[in-house]
Amino acid sequence: PELQGVLGAVDWPHIYTSDSLVMADRAVEMAEKGVKKVIVMGVDFMSENVRAVLDYKGHHDVEVYRLSQEEIGCTLAASAESVNYGLWLEKARKQGNGLHVVYINTSLLTKAMSHATLPTITCTSSNVVRTIMQAFTQ
Repeated sequence: PELQGVLGAVDWPHIYTSDSLVMADRAVEMAEKGVKKVIVMGVDFMSENVRAVLDYKGHHDVEVYRLSQEEIGCTLAASAESVNYGLWLEKARKQGNGLHVVYINTSLLTKAMSHATLPTITCTSSNVVRTIMQAFTQ
């Protein structure tokens, strides 16, 4: 918390405070400007997401570091990895014709499990309503 407070108080062009989707977008922008190392000060799924988006955009050479080697979890994200969530996904798959929405702030494991089980959209809190409305019009 102290380091985040200090860094949040400075006005440097290469420090961003954001959700994990915007963080990944900023990492791509930085990589396109030549940055070779990114440090993520957030929970584990944030650094996972940054790594995945950088790889998807072809920036495999950019290193992604976490602030701590210890696990930095999120209880909400962890709940999506429970046995009950897996059972719910399977039940939803059997009902058919459904669309599942998974929050970007979950682990890659959760997103992969969801996408492998039934049609799934990954979204953020800022685009969930627009994303669902667009999906239902299709």
